[in-house]
Amino acid sequence: METSNLINVFAEIITIPVIVVTIAVFFFNLYILIKNKFKSVSINILSFCVHLLCFVTMFFAE
Repeated sequence: METSNLINVFAEIITIPVIVVTIAVFFFNLYILIKNKFKSVSINILSFCVHLLCFVTMFFAE
């Protein structure tokens, strides 16, 4: 196996769980925001926006 293929396999092994965790945290923050009716949850809103930005970046990345 070539070195570049080995690096790609290793990168995919790391990337897939990170994406799954990011999606889970995104929906958890969305749940918290809805549960609190968007009252004084600035950290959650910031986290929500960061995750949304990550999703957009992953979607448009090649």
